[in-house]
Amino acid sequence: MADPATVNTEYTPRLAYTNFPAHGFTVLPVRNIVSTFVKNEVSYFAGTKTSIPTAQPKAEAEGTDVLIIHPGSRNLYIGRASDTYPRTIPHVIARRIRQGFVHAEPVNGTSDHSIDTQYLEAEMKTRMSNAKRRPVHNAKAQVTSFNNSTRPEVILDHNDPYKVDWTDVHTGDVFVGEKALNVPLKDQAEWPLRYPIRNGTFNSQDYATPSEVIGDIETIWTQTLKEEFEINFSDLKDYNVALVIPDLFNKAFVKELIQMLLFNMRVRGVLIQQESICATFGAGLSVACVVDIGAQKTSVACVEEGVCLPDSRVYLNVGGDDITASLTQLLERNRFPYRNVDLTRSYNFKLMESIKERYCTMHEADISVQVYDFYVRVPDEQTRKYQFKVYDEVFFAPMCMFYPHVVEFSRKLPGQRDWATLNISDDILEDGNQVTTVLSPYPAINRTTQSPSPSETKPLHDLDPAAPGTPGSPPAEANPSPASANVSRVPLANIPIHLSDAASKIDPINTSLDVAIGQSIHSVAANSEERIRKFYTSIILVGGGGKVPSFEAFLQDRILFNVLANPTRIDKIDVLPAPREMDPRLLVWKGMAVLSRLESAMDSWISAQECESSSTTMTEWASFSKAQLDALRLLAIDWALAHGLVVRPTADKQPFSHNASVTHAPFALFPSPFPKAAFDLAVQLQPVYNELIHTMSQDAGFLAEIMESLTLVDDFMSSLYSIYKQVQEEGPAQTISLGLHRCDYLLHVPLGSTSTPIPQQVEFNTIASSFGALSSITGDLHRYLFKMEGLEGFDRLPKNETIKALAGGIAQAHQVYGSKNAIVTVIVQPNERNVFDQRWLEYTLLESHGIRSVRKTLLEVSQRATLGNDRTLFIDNHEISVIYFRAGYGPGDYPSSKEWNARLLMEQSKAIKCPTVAYQLVGAKKVQQVLAMPGALERFVDPKTAELCRTTFAGLYSLDTTPEGQAAYKMALENPDGFVMKPQREGGGNNVYGQDIVSILSTLSERERSAYILMDLIRTPPQRNIMVREGELIEGEVISELGVYGIYLSDGKTVYANKTGGHLLRTKAQESKEGGVAAGFAVIDSPLLL
Repeated sequence: MADPATVNTEYTPRLAYTNFPAHGFTVLPVRNIVSTFVKNEVSYFAGTKTSIPTAQPKAEAEGTDVLIIHPGSRNLYIGRASDTYPRTIPHVIARRIRQGFVHAEPVNGTSDHSIDTQYLEAEMKTRMSNAKRRPVHNAKAQVTSFNNSTRPEVILDHNDPYKVDWTDVHTGDVFVGEKALNVPLKDQAEWPLRYPIRNGTFNSQDYATPSEVIGDIETIWTQTLKEEFEINFSDLKDYNVALVIPDLFNKAFVKELIQMLLFNMRVRGVLIQQESICATFGAGLSVACVVDIGAQKTSVACVEEGVCLPDSRVYLNVGGDDITASLTQLLERNRFPYRNVDLTRSYNFKLMESIKERYCTMHEADISVQVYDFYVRVPDEQTRKYQFKVYDEVFFAPMCMFYPHVVEFSRKLPGQRDWATLNISDDILEDGNQVTTVLSPYPAINRTTQSPSPSETKPLHDLDPAAPGTPGSPPAEANPSPASANVSRVPLANIPIHLSDAASKIDPINTSLDVAIGQSIHSVAANSEERIRKFYTSIILVGGGGKVPSFEAFLQDRILFNVLANPTRIDKIDVLPAPREMDPRLLVWKGMAVLSRLESAMDSWISAQECESSSTTMTEWASFSKAQLDALRLLAIDWALAHGLVVRPTADKQPFSHNASVTHAPFALFPSPFPKAAFDLAVQLQPVYNELIHTMSQDAGFLAEIMESLTLVDDFMSSLYSIYKQVQEEGPAQTISLGLHRCDYLLHVPLGSTSTPIPQQVEFNTIASSFGALSSITGDLHRYLFKMEGLEGFDRLPKNETIKALAGGIAQAHQVYGSKNAIVTVIVQPNERNVFDQRWLEYTLLESHGIRSVRKTLLEVSQRATLGNDRTLFIDNHEISVIYFRAGYGPGDYPSSKEWNARLLMEQSKAIKCPTVAYQLVGAKKVQQVLAMPGALERFVDPKTAELCRTTFAGLYSLDTTPEGQAAYKMALENPDGFVMKPQREGGGNNVYGQDIVSILSTLSERERSAYILMDLIRTPPQRNIMVREGELIEGEVISELGVYGIYLSDGKTVYANKTGGHLLRTKAQESKEGGVAAGFAVIDSPLLL
């Protein structure tokens, strides 16, 4: 057998389910072969079941614990499996945009596009003639004249039973469903509507990344479950979700949805199934050709015995919204009395949808001049009732499904973002290297007046039902200049996509629906007349796009005279209605409800554990050779040096005088996977902690309770508290406080458990929270490496604008201070190595805000600073607006009384401090331990917020002389490996672990050990990564600590800013006890959200 390492995989054939004869191979004799398969009750091969019982619904619940979700481009169908019908919710969200946010322009507004009705008129004339009906003489003139002269009738509010309850935007920050659609006109600039799914897939036109789409989908679904079904987020762990996905699906997008359900929403298990299969379950058929006409796309697929035949799947870029848009343009051409309908306005779109559903028809007997009415309900205006006349517009509009050239694809399909390798998946060929150049289902628009080359159009020309001479088409002499000459023709796109055989022969823009159905059927049944007849006599029409009277009969006629049906002598076509007069929009949902309750589906439920174990997002680097890693290291180091991801080397490694050399900051070569749910929780809690820190700092009684005992055993905290008390007695010159905080978290899994890791707070830092700037740059480094190496998961790197956020907080404080000539001072340590992390903030202050800054040590402040009569702080005759401390957090920063005097002088001044001494005192570990005591948090926050905060608390215990402290002391001696002992210090290198706890405690008196707290050891599951420090690669098991920055600016009455300001991920070797980068224990990393 050949050594796998010697096989040239580039030329190794990878065949899957071939349907061609393999000539040249000896056929095995079957004479002596015996098999018991399908001859007894056990008709399956032995193996491991794909589902685990804990992921399955409870049998006794009878479907009440299963949620069926069918997401669409326009609507979301959602309900319990036990429900008769689902709730139909608009799949849309309105979220208040931040100042300066630029959102995508609408893609379906008013247009100058002119509909060419030449073919439509010819077909209508033929059908009217066949039905022995005459066209109405002078119909167009009648319609235009009436519509020009009609005037609206005003309906007072008390006479309007269907008055719209417009959304009060002051009641929330996010609205979904009908509430989003009912945001008033005057607020829609600030509250843009976004549909996370467009054209049957993730909306890449209005969203920058798939993560944004997933975030909005999660919000819509969770709010809908809460408002419509009274299912809270915390209850989702007791529910399963059966998710309907498209027939032609994007594997990466489906994976995103599954991970969102399992890890973000934390449901018990997920079941997925394709739309066409669900439709057959809903209709009770085993063989069918399913035609799903959605809002923005149409899909066709053949299903046989519960299997969606891959080669039959077809995608068309037309749907119900195109019928609505076509109807709008046709009506406006005939002087529709409600002028200039802008379909980007939700109320206008709902109006035209209702007109389409009420008046559109495909029955020849209904084509006459008719008078109809409609009501216009616009925010802040009285309801208006209009009358209008129509003729053939209501017939022509649905015909865009058969003459797609009337659809303006240049507006419907503008340039879509290329989200990495997010292409259509085939189910059969999973290898990304097995690609064929075929037509893209999302092609670029190439409008031209030139006819395409014969090689491009021949497959479609032969099938074009509108081609001269085709049965059912207009006569050749009636079409001297075919409309197809002006229809967009799409060349073969050089895009790697896995497509089915039928889809590869179909132009999704120029193909008529009847041709697509014929192509789908013949692609899988061409060799069997019996199979062809089966599919042609069991066509199911689902979805809301084709909900037009007589649409089924019209489609049936078109297929019957189709060029594909004629040669096979098909004499019967059956387009079946939904059973029991069910709404065809609900048939797919109903089928999934049936399928999810079948015993045979129990093994198909996916659990979070299975999903996590099958994830291969970051395993690709494990296959890198040493040469590849060396090349990647050089690439990363060069990028880091070129982009300022640097620190100064230690003094013994500084080759030049005046600190003229730099080295790269220590970083992780690859971003480390991190649970998105944990990341989102930390980000969500940061504004809460910002306000909590400020509130505690303003509570003199609370600080006194803690510091009176702590100052007896900790000289450093005693000196800080003395400054605080002196300033309070004198009266603060400045009431405004600026906090640039950072809360740090580790993931925790209890010993011996296999549960999902949860974030546990390590500490909150209130002074000198470092590496904000370099963490932003590290994220950019990883994006660069992803692009260069073509790794998956690029979109999972969250945006990190910490430089901008922290500098913006200082700039806002400077602005509130109110002196244009003032400058900012940055308090630093002598010979600072991490100078560039600080410099980035200084540069941003100057370049983005025009604010100058100076760097001073505490000793220099003591020598050069003075206070004016109003306690204005001057350093070297410059007025100081903001003091930003990047030093002063440890005893080493105060070697003499001069440094302490400088700190007191600054605290007494009118300058805004970042932080104040009160903020720094609140950052003591003792405060963190006190907050963990029962009822302590409720002193500052409401019970609900306190409960949420406590979900991130590890066990914290005092080591003082109280009975609780004595009990903790005993626990530490008995089980030192289960705890970490912490002093009131920042900067890393101060914590005590394991047997060292016993050693240290044995040397401390009862009074001295009160300076420490005891904390449960957070047990973080390790993962493999490669760290780069001083040019060397260090590979091994690592753990990561997440820090989330917060900005808070307040004077105690007015809160000027309270927000999250980015994040930091520090990664260290598993065996390392400390986590400081500057202290040499960790490297800077980026989270790869899972």
